Amino acid sequence: MREVRAERVLQVEWSSATAAGLRVEIAVTAYDRRGLVRDLTDVLALERLSIEAMSTTTDRDAGTAHVRLTVPVSNLEQLARVLHRLGAVPNVIQARRER
Repeated sequence: MREVRAERVLQVEWSSATAAGLRVEIAVTAYDRRGLVRDLTDVLALERLSIEAMSTTTDRDAGTAHVRLTVPVSNLEQLARVLHRLGAVPNVIQARRER
């Protein structure tokens, strides 16, 4: 094909199976406020992570929100960076890996 129709040949690279990353569950506890979920997902967008699953619950009596996220991370350094950044979001009490 290369000799006959060189213009139709593309250079490609195949990614390894590990490129998809390690799927981790992250639990975030925060004081509830308007825009909290947006701020948390902005952190993940800046890290270029896809959210595979997300659930939120609020405890109105305590004024807290509990957010669970499932995201693929490429390595432990990225996970540590994401947890640190999530923990720095205003009103976040704790961001940690589940299990």
